[in-house]
Formats: sequence, structure tokens, C-alpha cells
Amino acid sequence: MLKSTTTMKKAEMKKQKAEELEATIAEKDAKIEAMEKQLAELQASVATMSRKALLTQAGISSEAAEELLVKFAEASDEMFQTVIELAKSQAEPVTEELFDGEQEDEVSASELEEAEDVVEPSLAEAGEEPKEVEMSTASEWLRNSVLKLTKNLK
Repeated sequence: MLKSTTTMKKAEMKKQKAEELEATIAEKDAKIEAMEKQLAELQASVATMSRKALLTQAGISSEAAEELLVKFAEASDEMFQTVIELAKSQAEPVTEELFDGEQEDEVSASELEEAEDVVEPSLAEAGEEPKEVEMSTASEWLRNSVLKLTKNLK
């Protein structure tokens, strides 16, 4: 009988020890799960900040950047890079509404109709290469359209 009581006590102690270990394991599992959740939140936060920095560097306004971040939060990095490229290409057209002051070169519609078209020889006629022609045309447009509109802004 003494042996069976000792065996029972040992079995009971083993069972109690097993329960303690299971409780410790469950506690550790809960801590690991909480830390993994916290890590995922931090990684998402870092990704969001990184994406916002990329949008800002691309010249996109803060409000537009926030909207893009919300809309494309689940996008992969590759997809988001495409979103950035598309957002950069969506340049806002230059209009008179963007300027507060009056323009010196304002012309009425009737004056425009009466105006004589001035034809200047193009670089294409002079035998320039297409890339140089495009650069010249873009430069001329910038000089005549944008710079004239913005020269009086301060």
C-alpha cells in the first residue's frame, strides 16, 4: 500500500507539473501572439510612412497623398510604385484660375480673331532631328505660355 500511495503521489505531482507547464506555454503563446500583432502594426506603419515619403518626393500634395494611401493600402509595393508614377503623370494644367493677380497680356476674344498669325520657321524645316525638334517645341511653349503667365507673380 505504501508503494501505491507513493506511486499515486508521483503521478499526481507529474500531472500537476504538466498542468503548470501547459499554463506557462499558453501564457507564452499569448505573449508571442500579442508581440506578432504589434510587429505587424509597426511594419504597416513603417510601410505607410515610407509610401507617404515617396509620394511627397514625387511632388504630390499631402492631401492627395493621404487619399492615395487609403485607397491603395492593400497594394503590393510594385503596384504602389505604379500608382506613384501615374500620380506624377497627372500634372495639373496651367490656367488663369491658378493666379490671383491680373495679367498684363490679357486680350479680348475679338482682338484674338483680328490678330494676324505669325508663322515662324520651325526647326523641322531646318533639318533638325526629331528629338531636338520636340525639345525646341517644348521649350518654346514653356517660354511663351507658362513663363509669360508667371512672370508677374511674386
